[in-house]
Amino acid sequence: MNSNSISFFLKASFCIVLIAFFSSCSDENALEAEINLIPVTIDIDRFDLKFYNATPEEYVELKKSYPYLFPEQFPDSIWVKRQRDSIQTLLHAEIKNVYPSLDPVKEELVSLYKHIKYYFPQIQDPHIVTVVNNVDYQSKTVFADSLLIISLDTYLGSKNHCMRVSQTILFKIWSSLI
Repeated sequence: MNSNSISFFLKASFCIVLIAFFSSCSDENALEAEINLIPVTIDIDRFDLKFYNATPEEYVELKKSYPYLFPEQFPDSIWVKRQRDSIQTLLHAEIKNVYPSLDPVKEELVSLYKHIKYYFPQIQDPHIVTVVNNVDYQSKTVFADSLLIISLDTYLGSKNHCMRVSQTILFKIWSSLI
């Protein structure tokens, strides 16, 4: 093989790779464009704010609006105490600080649901409710039918001081069990 044929072979191979790369990108872009046309309506219901700002008289309305968040076996006094609990108020304040607006989260969820609906068109748009859930990492999100419950306190970030404190407490608890 002479140097001209090797040069031609390398150039041809490079062109084929470029064509394959750009054609796959255009297919991917076409798919994304198609997915972006799927209509999705998402409203995020900030139950976390409603709960911690509610007066004792407003609990009746909250319980009617969110019966799935108020199990009947717990008396109202539990919820009033939770609202005033120092750890809960600290978590609530931190959530308000980290998430003054959920618009960026909403954009991500709209994109997610467009992709889900592309593959599963029968899926309904979700009703999203945000809660504070005692930093329960096993229940960060709960999805049932068209209801999506998001525990914002589990998404404060690893560098957040509340998360460092909760990790320290959990470590001490686990250490005492061993």
